[in-house]
Amino acid sequence: MSKSLYNNTTNSNKIKNELSIKERSNLYKLSGLFREDKDDNYILKQACIIIADFFKYKSHINIRIRYGKYKYCKDSNNFIETKWKLERSFQTIYQNKGMVEVYYTKEFPPADKGSFSTMEINYLKKATTLLKSYINNLEASQEIDSQIWEGNNSEPHQQERLKELACISIIEDRIKAKKSIDITLQEICYEIRKTMQYPDYIVARILFNNKVYSAPKEFADTTVLYTVWTLREAFSTNNGDGVIVVYSIKEMSRKSSSPFSQEERRIVKKIASIVKNYISDYKNPLDILKTKSDSIDKEKTSKYILSEKKKFVRSFLHKNNFARDIFHDLMPFKVKEILLFANLYDAFSIEKEGRISDHILGEYYQLNLTSVPRITAVSTFEETHEQLNQKYFDLIIIMSGSDKQIPIELSSSINKRFGYIPTYLLANNNTDMSFYQEPKNELKFIDKVFVWNGDSRIFFTITKLLEDKVNVENDTKIGYARVILLVEDSARYYSRYLPLLYTSVLNQTKRIIDDVSKLDELYKILRLRARPKVMLATTYEEAIDIFEKYKDNMLCLISDVKFTKGGELAKDAGFKLVEHVRKQIPDLPTVIQSSNIKNEERAIELGTMFIYKNTEALLQEIRTFISVNLGFGNFIFKDIYGNKYEIAKNLSEFQKKLKLIPEQSIRYHAGRNHFSLWFTARGEIQIAKLLAPLKVKDFESIEHLRKHLIDVIDDLTSERTKGKIVGFRENSVWDESSIAILSSGALGGKGRGLAFVNSLLYSFDLSEFIPKINLRTPRTAIIGIDEFESFIEENELGESIYEVKDYQLIKKQFLNAHLSDRLIEKMKMLLEQTNKPLAVRSSGLFEDSLMQPFAGVFATYILPNSHEDLHIRLKQACEAIKLVFASVFSKTSRDYINAINYKIEEERMAVVIQELVGNIYDQVYYPQISGTAQSYNYYPFGHMEPEDGYAVSAIGLGTYVVSGEKSYRFCPKFPTLVNNSPKDQFRNSQVEFFAVNLANKNIDLMQGEDAGLIRLDVE
Repeated sequence: MSKSLYNNTTNSNKIKNELSIKERSNLYKLSGLFREDKDDNYILKQACIIIADFFKYKSHINIRIRYGKYKYCKDSNNFIETKWKLERSFQTIYQNKGMVEVYYTKEFPPADKGSFSTMEINYLKKATTLLKSYINNLEASQEIDSQIWEGNNSEPHQQERLKELACISIIEDRIKAKKSIDITLQEICYEIRKTMQYPDYIVARILFNNKVYSAPKEFADTTVLYTVWTLREAFSTNNGDGVIVVYSIKEMSRKSSSPFSQEERRIVKKIASIVKNYISDYKNPLDILKTKSDSIDKEKTSKYILSEKKKFVRSFLHKNNFARDIFHDLMPFKVKEILLFANLYDAFSIEKEGRISDHILGEYYQLNLTSVPRITAVSTFEETHEQLNQKYFDLIIIMSGSDKQIPIELSSSINKRFGYIPTYLLANNNTDMSFYQEPKNELKFIDKVFVWNGDSRIFFTITKLLEDKVNVENDTKIGYARVILLVEDSARYYSRYLPLLYTSVLNQTKRIIDDVSKLDELYKILRLRARPKVMLATTYEEAIDIFEKYKDNMLCLISDVKFTKGGELAKDAGFKLVEHVRKQIPDLPTVIQSSNIKNEERAIELGTMFIYKNTEALLQEIRTFISVNLGFGNFIFKDIYGNKYEIAKNLSEFQKKLKLIPEQSIRYHAGRNHFSLWFTARGEIQIAKLLAPLKVKDFESIEHLRKHLIDVIDDLTSERTKGKIVGFRENSVWDESSIAILSSGALGGKGRGLAFVNSLLYSFDLSEFIPKINLRTPRTAIIGIDEFESFIEENELGESIYEVKDYQLIKKQFLNAHLSDRLIEKMKMLLEQTNKPLAVRSSGLFEDSLMQPFAGVFATYILPNSHEDLHIRLKQACEAIKLVFASVFSKTSRDYINAINYKIEEERMAVVIQELVGNIYDQVYYPQISGTAQSYNYYPFGHMEPEDGYAVSAIGLGTYVVSGEKSYRFCPKFPTLVNNSPKDQFRNSQVEFFAVNLANKNIDLMQGEDAGLIRLDVE
């Protein structure tokens, strides 16, 4: 009897275990369904099918989910209610009621409750709990019950409210920047993610027009995210329908059943409305404002101008940062967080002294890269999952140790919950690789395998390779970034090749940027983003896919000979690949690299470079290939026979040499796309884009092609510097469209104001507001305050100038002192480009201050600049600069600075050098008219308004006006309106004027600021 009882108990436990497994499997399947990013109707109907599958007599069962007015059935066409029923009700967080109903369509033997067993009853309870959680989230995200928000009268917390306003403001700014719709929607995704309470665990998407925009961007290719917690807001536009979806990839401990607050739901709803209006009103960003019709009356024009003024600052900054914007938009994905799994001994062995972060990140510091990732090291499975649950990681690196099974098991466990995170294996040696190549030890959940070969740059390489893989599509479209395709199936060799390749490319790119960009360190860092992207392929098919996708941006191909093709190892796959590539791009630089020296002969037949893998000069051969073939070195003008004509080290030299080289050299380089290649390598993306499509056959002759090349380069370089402050160096052209900087440091008040006005003139089309008037600024150069400080220090003037009160003695001390050789050389180059009279003007730090104006306090010297000897003109200019420096310490300056409670030691002097505007009349030089203008008139009369402003003008140089001499005052808006009698007008009319005395070639500046001027009568 006891044996019978034992057998019955055993059978009963066996059945329970089987049912328990079935229950867990079914509930897991139901939970997975609720995580799918699919239509809600589909999900709830599928839920009915999955629930029905658990029951014993599933072929004779009907399931219905009732929720509010909605009903979802397993089979709506054949659904019937019967007396054999099991039901489970639920209530959502918004007090909405629902029910899951189970009906048998025929009678079955009695069980624990009617026809249903206790197991089935408990299962339905658990399934209903899952369903309730899903519908709770559904209500929150889609707001099915419209009364949710209407019934909520509580004000959000002030902090949440400020976050909401800030997010909306940033998104509106993104839209107003008028970038492409793809970039704008991508940026909005990032802003949505940042505004959430737990951004590290949030994925924000916008789905529109069959495209997915995602933050983080690597989730754009993931169609399904396995999480119940989603927040959705659909929108409809005249250009199509879309939806914003926010996922929480980690459950949060909140009192409510959703990780999203009400404020976050409201933000997403408002953003959806903004996106809807943006897409509906979207216009091509290349569209510009058209000039208003002449029929617009003055009142409408005035209102239009006022409205446009509001856009000036944003438009001004956008235009002046346009060249930078391209680089800002490159490489949007950066590896910021790395999880490194390694046991203590292996970590110590691989870097010898236990400094893991220094070893991994050293390459970042050497190359002056700023986006340095943070390393979090773990050594157990528990630590790994604990860290993954706490924060988001961009990359996981598993170092194989003595137990080679650990990477297999760890990657498998990681994949179950964090399969979206790229996971790489770093094997200690080649022996490890042979172990993992066995079928039973297959690394199913490892994305890429690398081999530690003693070079710590492998960590840097792993990071950059992932960034390139994610960013390549964006960077090739936006920044015309080039692609280097490396085809190699051996982890041992590509682990050796890639560090060499990255180091060479980055060093060459950095060297070029240092050569061409002297002023702006931030700009140098940004331009590094335009470096070529490296793509790794391990099979023939993968290489073809990459090539076909990026062939318009392909920089070079480096390929092994033997790798997989068509699922089998092919001994000549590399040669086949080169032949395929050469059919489409005959002149693409290619390299065949092989450990078999016999392959060199076939490589030569194909006209490709060959590198022997086992050579000791491997690094040097790669560097040579990059420098010579990829455009990173100097541009050597040669012809098809190898004859060398000229060498250009930079853009200005290239422009000059292009005018001199023979036609056969232009034909040779243009036919092989060498010009575009060289400009791309140097970060000159806009020039490269214009030159890339050019074909020799498109031009009547080589001379026409030469002229076109010169015009393209001249136009773009000129456009780039318009309205900008540019460094003045050898071969620079002094142009009125830009401000030339002769010395570093602050520009001073006057210099800053002139640079601002010059920038405005070339940033906006002012003809809309002031038609028929062409505004220009004279050619201008500025000496920054660093020269003043070094002048005082190098000539040891610091002590005496503050003690000596005699201004004449101070001027003599300054004239006997020396300017820097660097400034003198630049002044010489400047004077070689002009023989017009010059104004050497003060530009103190305090000058042109709004609250404490320094007008007329410091000195300005006018130079005739008419002597035949350049060295004498240079000497006069240098003396004028020194005397402007000395004017800081004049009695007038000291008294004024003391009166406004400043200290003379605080003032620093920059110098502005400008060509005088005017014409030559015999031996004098002057403009027909000059004067000053103010935007506010404190003494209006008649029907003038203070905002109409006023102007004061005179014949000749403006010195006459600012000196308070007789001149004509008028309101530009009402020029004929006068406030004095004809007699008074006659009495106050101008009878004299100032001009530059060109005959005074040996000017003595110690005579004062007017030494170069002459006073003449008006005849």
